[in-house]
Amino acid sequence: IDAAVEQLARACRELRSVSLSNCGRVGDRAACALGTLPLLERVGLHGCPVGATGRIVLAGCARLTTLDAGHTRGLTDEALARVVRNCPRLQWLGIAGSEHVTDALLQLVTTRCRMLERIVCEDCPCLSPVGIRALCEGYPALAWLHAARSRAVDDACLESIGRLSSGLVSLDVRDCPTVSAAGFEHLYE
Repeated sequence: IDAAVEQLARACRELRSVSLSNCGRVGDRAACALGTLPLLERVGLHGCPVGATGRIVLAGCARLTTLDAGHTRGLTDEALARVVRNCPRLQWLGIAGSEHVTDALLQLVTTRCRMLERIVCEDCPCLSPVGIRALCEGYPALAWLHAARSRAVDDACLESIGRLSSGLVSLDVRDCPTVSAAGFEHLYE
């Protein structure tokens, strides 16, 4: 599939959106090819075996608004930091299932991606309430927070959301063991 994506990138220079999610044979070569598309805005690599090289190359896509890199192999702060630093238009970030992404990345996101509206960070065991609160406090316009099955969302996070994120339209905190009924009360006080 990598060779086909390379051909596609050479032939279709005007591509703005590409989803290769769950294509098991998409790797770094495909991501590198996508990184050459000057108008690329949306990339779906969810579940692809794309390594750090491919994600770093996507940092060259200055128009990128949407990146779903959830459940990709070896996703780390380092691999995503360059993307976050070079893609100030990022509005939607998917890092679900990222076993090595930490609060440091979320804190970087709050300083670099001022247009962020949606984040999917469910099943990320290295995130803590510190990172989620930084997101909530850094983004009063946060509309979507999906952090299911995470210890990173607690009652204090919900308090921050209730206090700061009046535009919230989607909240997924199912199976979050550190959220209680008292936390939900903060959302509507």
